[in-house]
Amino acid sequence: MRLAGITTATAPDESGAPHHPWWLADVEPEASCSPYVGDQRADVAIVGGGFTGLWTALALKERAPKTDVVLLEAATCGWAASGRNGGAVHGYWSAWPKLPLLVGERRAVEIASLGTVAQDAIREFCVASPVETEFAEEGFAMVATSTAQEAALDGVLDAAPTMPESQRPRVLEADELWRMTRNPTTARGILFPEGGTVQPARLVRALKHACLEAGVRIHETTAVDSIDPEATTLYTSGGRLRARDIVLATNAWMSSLAPIAKHTTNLSSHVVVTEPMPEIAAKLDLPHGLMIRDSRMFLHWVRRTRDDRFVVGTGAGPLSYGGRVTGPQFRDRRSTNRVINALSTFIPEAAQARFEASWGGAIDLSSDNCPYFATLSGTRIHYGTGYSGHGVNAAWIGGQSLASLALGTSDRWTKSAFCVRDRPRLPPEPARYLGGAAVRRHTIALEDALDEERTPSAPTRAVAALPRLLGIRVGTR
Repeated sequence: MRLAGITTATAPDESGAPHHPWWLADVEPEASCSPYVGDQRADVAIVGGGFTGLWTALALKERAPKTDVVLLEAATCGWAASGRNGGAVHGYWSAWPKLPLLVGERRAVEIASLGTVAQDAIREFCVASPVETEFAEEGFAMVATSTAQEAALDGVLDAAPTMPESQRPRVLEADELWRMTRNPTTARGILFPEGGTVQPARLVRALKHACLEAGVRIHETTAVDSIDPEATTLYTSGGRLRARDIVLATNAWMSSLAPIAKHTTNLSSHVVVTEPMPEIAAKLDLPHGLMIRDSRMFLHWVRRTRDDRFVVGTGAGPLSYGGRVTGPQFRDRRSTNRVINALSTFIPEAAQARFEASWGGAIDLSSDNCPYFATLSGTRIHYGTGYSGHGVNAAWIGGQSLASLALGTSDRWTKSAFCVRDRPRLPPEPARYLGGAAVRRHTIALEDALDEERTPSAPTRAVAALPRLLGIRVGTR
């Protein structure tokens, strides 16, 4: 079994903004852990030093302190998906009412309830951590930035009575929306109580320090070249590591591996960050700790940092063929321009902002839009995939689930829908890529037309409706 090589672009884009996650640049550099060398043994070997790998390592040491855990990271901890996301911390109640359609009502309640467990645990960790994570909770807002988007809000509100009362969204009044964005066209919105934000790179650092304190052996700049499933052995340029169990926590870089590829595909997210804008921020009641998203299927989102920057992103970036991670997922001019333009739809007064950084990253999307954690058949290799949209909370859930799988524990995690559920199979290649790319392109065109009060073309309407007509829930409006 071979792992795909990891590459990314760091050159500036046309605007001069460095194509590198600003979150990482915002953290003071520290010495990295030494590369792995030699021929050693471990109880559990973890591949990947992002949220999932670090939380898995920490969960293993908390439950079984004598477990020898070795974590191998190809670059530096948090450089990939964990350092490239928006830092939204929220569970799955905000996915209501779509979640029951994807996994069934009973499973949906279980998934959303465990998402709340994750929310509470992340809060507890960040509050107790001696490393500042900039964690703050002010909710999770969903707004309509056009008349066409209001139907999505109506759908959530209609389904709200089926949610626990403590998790139901409340309607944002017009004056609240005005104070948040000073946008006269944003007339409707709702606020979910379960939601917050974190500085992703700072959270990675806090987790890394906690793991080292717990006795986890971390080796950075150590790419895993191949894995022998029968011998449960990892091979690197510096040697080999034999383990009782292996945990693969490499996110989108596993999407091309069988049997994971049957249920997982890749697309990408793209993010931009402005220079500090204290004058604009002072006019807004947009607290640090609140994430705002629009109501499109390929959504846009915005948040404010502690130093009054605006961070804007979208999950509408290019797909990849065969689940492989490719260059356009890290750098795509059209996606970057789309995100830049999205800022004005949220906060018109920030439309002339100077952007200091832009970046992209691969997203692994499961066939039912929920993460999944399992063991490769006939091996002691455990993996997690399908984080799209709920990365921080899903990674904590992944840490608990993968730790249980590695320890051979039958518990609330291994028995949950995150580890046990039937998932639909995606179409084989090349139909998956060609069809997915067409649906993405036409869905974006459809939503653009509706937002601008134009009539979408007949071909655009037909292609955008194709997943629904075929009974595929992912990729539907």
